[in-house]
Amino acid sequence: MSFLSTKLKLLPPDPIFKANEEFQASTNSQKLNLSIGAYTDEDGTVYVLNTVKEAKAMILQDSKDTHQYLPITGYPQLNDICGKLIFGDDNSFKNKFVAFQVLGGTGGFFVGAELLNKYCNLGNVVIPSKTWGSHNSIFGNMNFVITNYKIEANSDGSLAIDQIVEDLKKCPEKSVVILQACCHNPCGLDPEQEGWKRIANVIMERNLVPFLDLAYMGFGSLNMADDAWAVRYFASLGIDFLVSVSFSKNFGLYGERIGCLMVFAKDTECLEALASNVKAIIRCAYSTPPSFGAKIVMKIFSDDILYRKWQEELKTLTKRVIKVRGMLYENLKSKGIDWPQITKARGFFFQSPLSEEQVNRLKADWDLFILPNGRINMAGLLADRVDDLAAAIKDVST
Repeated sequence: MSFLSTKLKLLPPDPIFKANEEFQASTNSQKLNLSIGAYTDEDGTVYVLNTVKEAKAMILQDSKDTHQYLPITGYPQLNDICGKLIFGDDNSFKNKFVAFQVLGGTGGFFVGAELLNKYCNLGNVVIPSKTWGSHNSIFGNMNFVITNYKIEANSDGSLAIDQIVEDLKKCPEKSVVILQACCHNPCGLDPEQEGWKRIANVIMERNLVPFLDLAYMGFGSLNMADDAWAVRYFASLGIDFLVSVSFSKNFGLYGERIGCLMVFAKDTECLEALASNVKAIIRCAYSTPPSFGAKIVMKIFSDDILYRKWQEELKTLTKRVIKVRGMLYENLKSKGIDWPQITKARGFFFQSPLSEEQVNRLKADWDLFILPNGRINMAGLLADRVDDLAAAIKDVST
């Protein structure tokens, strides 16, 4: 027997990819996939933004375009775009952070977690009780001690901010704190500005290190600046913190793995040394980031017409999600199911109170696929399938 067979254990599959694979295997023409976090079009396939199509065509027509290695930190222009998306024309924060092109939001958290653990000697992390699964996986694999702060809804469907503040007051000093800047995954419930200020006060009192997740900028409201408000506010406080930014959702570039890690430092003199440490991490992990998706984002930002069209297209996509949220809420309410969180939530997701047993019944009886924790991807729901979803939920709830 080889040493591999004696040491390796069969690990459980990732629940998101498992649900997606089960959907692909179903032969039911009426099947519905609300598991994986992607925006879909009328026939259920991943939506490709028109502005992305135009940018791709421009790139492919450029005879001078090459497939050269990028710098370890990626395209400087893409990293500048990150700053522009968050701060607009305000350049006062330009020299207070460094940015690195990484492999989507996951890459940002992987690189950031290793930086904090290996080079900054931090070993505690506080993660929301309900969150994106990779937060726990990444920090757990790096041997962080994980504790949680509770994420729950009030009776009216709004976020219970008092609970978050009280939990953060109890966490160890110098803990890393994972915060989702907007469109919480899976709940969709975000703090209001006053709530963010209360969270920031505890962070400064407890000497905590915030690590913000900005994966859904543009889908929280019809004003992108509002979705990045928490990042700008933290930057204004002059504290050390990190942000993982993803372009997977707002450009629909899921498979291109495009994102940025931004690190803000109170002591800006350390930024050069910090950058050298991040480069060392990236060089060992994947050497340099991919180029094509980054070229698409840069092309859209460099063309004023394309940029304006992209902003309007993103608003249109967001309006559809808001519309189907309202439709689902009213449909369920007419069936005796009152879930106010549906319309209180923002972004792609809604955390339903369905049990894992009920989720399995949705799959078995309706060929309707959501996550075992009850998360429903509202960006995958079209208006003509709202009735089907509501009927299925009613069926498994009785």
